Parts: sequence; C-alpha cells; structure tokens
Amino acid sequence: MAGKGVLIVSPLNVKFQCPFPHIQKRQLSLLNLGPQPIVYSIAIENKILFQVYPSTGRLWGFETIELSIMMKPTVGDQQGSSLMVKHKVKETSDNQVASEDWTDVQAIVVEITLENSIETEKELRDMIGSDGSAKDLIQIMEKQYQPLCHKCCMKRFQQPLKERSWMRRMWWPFLLVLLSALTYFLWDLFGRFELNPDTIY
Repeated sequence: MAGKGVLIVSPLNVKFQCPFPHIQKRQLSLLNLGPQPIVYSIAIENKILFQVYPSTGRLWGFETIELSIMMKPTVGDQQGSSLMVKHKVKETSDNQVASEDWTDVQAIVVEITLENSIETEKELRDMIGSDGSAKDLIQIMEKQYQPLCHKCCMKRFQQPLKERSWMRRMWWPFLLVLLSALTYFLWDLFGRFELNPDTIY
C-alpha cells in the first residue's frame, strides 16, 4: 500500500498445470479499498512463460478489476515463478500509467506454483480457460492420457468378454443335456413303434 491507499490482491498463490500443451488462464483480482485512485503495474519474473493483461492500469476509489494471467504451452518441467503488483496512490490518466516511476513503491508478491497433477474437474476446466473449446479439451486428453484411457476401455471390454465366457461354459452342458433328452425321447418312440406297430394305424 502507498499513502492512504489500500490495495487487496487475490489470490496470492496461483497454480498452473505443468507440463500442459495448451494455453492456460487464471484470474487475479485487484480491489482498491480506499477513496483515492491507485495506479498499478505488474512485474513478471518469467516473462517468456507468463503474461498478464492488462499489465498496467488505474483503479478508482473502491473499484475492482480482474486481470488475466496467461501461461504458454509447456512440454517439460518448469520452475515456479512469481509476479509483483506494484501500486501507489496517484490521480493520473491511463496513458500516463506506463511511464510512471515504479522504483520506490509498495509491491505485493503473488506466487506462481506449477503442479503436475489435477484433483477435480473444475481444476481441469480452469487450465483451459474460457477460450478453450470442448474439441480442444478432447484432443488434449486423448493425446496426453491415451494410455490411461486405453486401460479403462480395456476394462470395459474385458467385462462383457468375461460374461460371454461364463455363458459359453454354461451353454455347452445345457446343450448336451438337451441332446441327451431328445435322443432318449426318439429312442423311446421308435421302441414303442417296433413293439406295437398297429397303434400307428
């Protein structure tokens, strides 16, 4: 905070999935709790991998703004990073914010954590962001997790095969019993015919 301005940044720890072959998006909220306007500027530690939009701006008294943190697609493991939200109380135009001197101002640090796991469906949707289509999500899952999905599919196919195998084992004894009964019936019928052929007429 600077002067009488009070800036609230949330969250202070942003999580991304890594590696992940798709652009990921997270939200960062800035809230000005004071009546005076505040100007801010975002300083990113790893500018190659992360970007913030808008990176500079102004908040009027008691105003809130949502920033977007974008992470580029990654293949291998990456180190965690951080960003600093520099801010100060000053009434200036939006065009003058970028040219401000940010060397001696208050700053709030936001940690960026990279994880190689997901626990909920919401976390998976957050990795795609609002711009990710269902088609892109399906292609990513098929490419990244095909061995796992293949095992799941094999389990589904193996279960009906086990049921059919059980039915085959039960079918053959039943068929033998049926053939035996039919043979006995025909043998008995022909035996009666030979003993008393006049009954047919």
